[in-house]
Amino acid sequence: MTKAKTVKAVKIVISVILSVLMAISVVCAIVLNQVDYFIDNYDTVPARIIDSDYCDTVYREIYSELNNQMSMIVIKPDDLTDTLTRQEIAKESETAMKTMLSTVFASQAVEWEYRSDALNDKVSELLQAYADEHNIEYEPGSDTSVYDLICTTITGCMKVIPDAYALKLASVAAKAERIAGYWYLFVILYIVLAAVILIMGRKTVKNAFYNIALPSYIGAFIVFAASAILYGKKYLEETVLSNPIMQLFIQRTYDMFLYDIRNISLIVTLNFVVLSVIAVVIVSIKNKNKEQELST
Repeated sequence: MTKAKTVKAVKIVISVILSVLMAISVVCAIVLNQVDYFIDNYDTVPARIIDSDYCDTVYREIYSELNNQMSMIVIKPDDLTDTLTRQEIAKESETAMKTMLSTVFASQAVEWEYRSDALNDKVSELLQAYADEHNIEYEPGSDTSVYDLICTTITGCMKVIPDAYALKLASVAAKAERIAGYWYLFVILYIVLAAVILIMGRKTVKNAFYNIALPSYIGAFIVFAASAILYGKKYLEETVLSNPIMQLFIQRTYDMFLYDIRNISLIVTLNFVVLSVIAVVIVSIKNKNKEQELST
């Protein structure tokens, strides 16, 4: 093999390695950037997750838990339906979820418990009616154990993830945030690799642009395809998570993240398309100028 062929083969191998690294840097930059964005904007999650279906799930779970907790008590869950409305569930679920997320992603352990004056009045009214019916002496507000039991049960359902587990997740989230915060390093790596490819292919600019564009498209497409394929997959249906509210929360958060990362990868791809068009125009103008110089 001649020296020229050897040099050419080495350049091809280096170009391939650089192209693979570029594709990897695109994937890492997109994914880590989205993780960093998600953690920084965790307070927007409840508004995107809580809807009528979510409220129905919370309501059914609360009803089931109250039915179990109050099987030996005169008050039944059906007696509270006019007090615990879907609007109330949506509002309180958002507060509970924000509290839980702030514990996980901001390490701010905030105590929250469901309390309602309307519910307290309703419980007192029902206990008073039962006491009057059975000639039992009862002073409204003298015993809050039933009301406290109901509030504790509702609180447990709305919190989604127990406080103890949320605190454990906080350390994991902190590590993830530190790692994701370095997403910009992969952008810098991408720029450096692109510059190296351009320098190596300065004599054949067209091929250099091709070696930059192809791995860029491949990297963005890998993220787009993976997020599109994984979106909506019901991974939690057969898991040990028996709490339907926790299942729904995790599934929707997972889908929300994939939806956002799919859109980001699409935007990145469109940006690469624009840059490719600009590069083609530049190369075409350069070639045209060369032809004009040769013809004169």
